[in-house]
Amino acid sequence: MLTQTFRSVRDWFVRRQDHKAMSEFSGAELMAGSLSKSALLEALDAPAETRTLMSRMAAKRGVQSQALDAETGRVWLMAGACSRCQRRDVCRDWLDGRAKKADADWFCPNAHHFDELKN
Repeated sequence: MLTQTFRSVRDWFVRRQDHKAMSEFSGAELMAGSLSKSALLEALDAPAETRTLMSRMAAKRGVQSQALDAETGRVWLMAGACSRCQRRDVCRDWLDGRAKKADADWFCPNAHHFDELKN
């Protein structure tokens, strides 16, 4: 139990430090990366599983990791959309193979991004 508590506190601290560091970027620095400050801060506040779900979805939709690495600004925006998504349970089930009738084009707010990055 103590280990889990320690991890939670550590993760919270890391998120707070990331948030603090990112909040110090100027608008011009962020615009150079085509990203608004609010979009970046929103992505930093995303639920912990956002990165995992996005990585799994990208792989399942045939997107190479290099394509994501080359589109940093877009990935931050996608992380914001994923973190606000109300269908995370459907996403998890679909990725785990338990929602075979579900269609990612219907439930994933980033489906079109994954399709574009695949090419």
